[in-house]
This record gives sequence, C-alpha cells and structure tokens, in this order.
Amino acid sequence: MAAVGGVQLGLIAHTLLAAAGISALISASPVLLRGLAIAGAIYLGWLGLKELLANGGLRLAAATAVPARVALRQALLTNLLNPKVLLLFFALYPNFIVAGRAPLALQIGILSAVLIVINTIWQVGLAWFADRARIWMDRPRLMRKVDGVLGIILIGFAAILIVEHVR
Repeated sequence: MAAVGGVQLGLIAHTLLAAAGISALISASPVLLRGLAIAGAIYLGWLGLKELLANGGLRLAAATAVPARVALRQALLTNLLNPKVLLLFFALYPNFIVAGRAPLALQIGILSAVLIVINTIWQVGLAWFADRARIWMDRPRLMRKVDGVLGIILIGFAAILIVEHVR
C-alpha cells in the first residue's frame, strides 16, 4: 500500500506543478520535456534490468522485508519521472477548468482530488487482486518467465522513450 501512497504523492506534486503553471512551462519546453522523458526512460530501463537479473520466484521473504519507504520512494519517482502524467495534466485540465467560475487553484485542487480518489480506489483494488494471485505466482519457474517478460517490456518502453526523445 506504500506504493499506492507514493503514486498519490506524485499526483499531488503534479497538481502543485499544474497550479503553479510549471507543468505548462515544462510541456512548452522541448528541452525540459526531453530531459524528463530521458530521466524516466533511464529509470524504467534500470527497473527492467533488475527484473531480467531476478532469479525467479515471488521472493515472499524479500517482499515482506522491503521497507514501506522504499516502495513509496520507487512509486513516487516512477510517477514524477513519467512525462505522460505531466502531459495528461496539461491536456486534461484545460477541458475541465472554467475561467471566472471559481479560483483556478480551487478548480485544479478539486479536479486533482477526484483524480486521486479514483486512482487510489483503482490501485488498492489492483493490490488486493495481486495479493490473491500471490499463491499462484509462488512458482519459481513461472516467475522467472514473468520476470523476463516484464524486464523486456520495461526495457522496451525505455528504448521507445529514448528513441522518441533523443532524435
């Protein structure tokens, strides 16, 4: 659940950036947006490499030993370094903000609160289902394959981001 909290903290940070106008500044600057995308790609690549090097199995003992702050930090970094979240805020918010109806910060705050509540419900549900799948996934041979596929997918996403932003 700490990871869910990390994602929500990232959304709060994006909300503050949007309210301050910084999201628009970053979105309008190809250099800043490219830098954010490259940082996110490097982080995704690192996560993918870790999965490829994993030895398989659900590693339940290791999973219970991971401090909540580590899960929170990883989720927060993933959210903050994801340029798609920044662009979502930049593209989505103008469609729901009405000039002159209420203070801009209040409108952004309400919209963000709704987004965070919906996102929290979704992610808590996913965590619940993942917990139920834990028994099925506690098979080292199966998990080696899952780790390999996940690692390749993450590295693929990282490569796509690099290609898109380093031309």
